[in-house]
Amino acid sequence: MEKSFAVIGVGNPFRGDDGIGVFLIHELMHNNNFLKESVELIDGGTGGMNLFHLISSYETVFLIDAVDFHASAGEYILFSFEEIGSSNKVSSTVSTHGEDVFSILKNVKKYNDSPPRMFIFGIQPKRIELSEDFSQEIQKNIPVYLREITKHVGEKLRELN
Repeated sequence: MEKSFAVIGVGNPFRGDDGIGVFLIHELMHNNNFLKESVELIDGGTGGMNLFHLISSYETVFLIDAVDFHASAGEYILFSFEEIGSSNKVSSTVSTHGEDVFSILKNVKKYNDSPPRMFIFGIQPKRIELSEDFSQEIQKNIPVYLREITKHVGEKLRELN
């Protein structure tokens, strides 16, 4: 079966809560047979222009990232790409190339004749300073995030069939 659906975790694991997307994708890679068999699970690192080509090669992309959407630390939200421009949602992930993830997503839409359907599972960070540890708010919700990501990806897969 060709997998045209990717779940991509992004973030910097050395910047506290910003690394939650990469952490969660690795948890899914090692502990979730349903997702491993149904979609591509990809560590997108800190983003950057490498994500442009990666995202463009799929029909559906589900991105996991630390996102500042002005909520309490540890809260999560699922939104589509179309909601980015019409809201206060701002990615906290900035790649080493200076491009934030949302700018890359906008470029995928702009320069791709048939851009993928894109969804973002955003987690409100508490702190994104140099640290390899998550805040308590993020740490205690990891099982919830994993369950919710699996549920939402399953729903998106059913919509495609």
